[in-house]
Amino acid sequence: MGGTDSTLQNSEANYFGYRILNVAPSSPSSSSPVLCTYFSIITSIHTPSRPLSEFTDVIRECASLQKEVKLEIFNLKSRRRDYITVLPKPSPSYLGLLGLTLRPTSYYDDLPNCLRILLSTNDFLKEGEWILGTEDRNVDGVKGFEEVCEGVDEVGLYVYNGPLDCVRYVLFPTLKPLGLEVGEGYLHSLPEEYRGTNGKSEMRREGRKGIVAVEGGGGEEEQVGEMSAKELVKAVGKEVEVKNEETKGDHQPRVELTAGVEATTKVDPPPQVEAPPQVEAPPQFSE
Repeated sequence: MGGTDSTLQNSEANYFGYRILNVAPSSPSSSSPVLCTYFSIITSIHTPSRPLSEFTDVIRECASLQKEVKLEIFNLKSRRRDYITVLPKPSPSYLGLLGLTLRPTSYYDDLPNCLRILLSTNDFLKEGEWILGTEDRNVDGVKGFEEVCEGVDEVGLYVYNGPLDCVRYVLFPTLKPLGLEVGEGYLHSLPEEYRGTNGKSEMRREGRKGIVAVEGGGGEEEQVGEMSAKELVKAVGKEVEVKNEETKGDHQPRVELTAGVEATTKVDPPPQVEAPPQVEAPPQFSE
C-alpha cells in the first residue's frame, strides 16, 4: 500500500503547471488560437530550455532581450499538447509581459470533479453547462462548490458551454437562493463528444482581486502565485443547504443548492389620499 501511495503522489507531482485564467485583448498572447481559459495549462518552457520553476525569470529575460519564448500548452479537455511562440514585451502592469493571468496548479485527474447544471432558475447559468472552478481553486464536486459559495457576496465561476464550445467567466451572486440543481460524478463529467477540440474562451478585461498572477509590466515586481481561498473568504452569515437526491437511471447524486439569507420585509407606504376640493366661502355683503 505504501509503495502504491508513493507512486501516486510522485505521478501527481509531475502534473504541475500554470493554468491560464485570462488572456488580455491585444496582448502578445491574444493571437494564439490554441489557448482556452481554464482548460489551457503551461506545462514547460521549450525554448530556451529551462525548468518551469524559472518561468518568471525566463519571461523577464526574453522581454529585456526582445527574444521569443516557446511554451508547451496542455489542454485538459482535448488532452492535446501544443506549442506557442510569444514575444514578451513591456506593457501596462495590468496586462503583464505576456498578457496572461496564471495560477500554479496540479492538473492530475482534473475535469471529473466539475459540476453539470441540470436545472437553473437564475439569469447567470444555463442548463447543460458545466461549472469548472474559480480563480482560486477547482470546484471539486458539490462539497467544494458549497465551500466556494460560503461567506462571499459573489463568486467568479468559469463555466463551459458544450454546444458553443466556449468557456466564459461569470460573476455569480450568492447572497440569495442560487436556483441551481447540479449533478456530479463520472456520468456528469464532460462527454466525449466535446473533448475533440481545445475550446475557445470569452476574453474579459477586468482584473480580479486575490490573484498574484499576471507578470508585472512596467517597473513592477513580477510574481506568479496563489492566495488561498480562506484568505479571500469573509463571513457574512450565509448558509448553504445541500439536498441529495438520486437521479433516475444513472444513480448519480443530484444536488439542489439554495443559499439562505435573512428575510427582509418591505412595507409599502400608505396610499396618499387626495385632499377634498376646497369650497369657496360665500361672498360677504356689507351694509
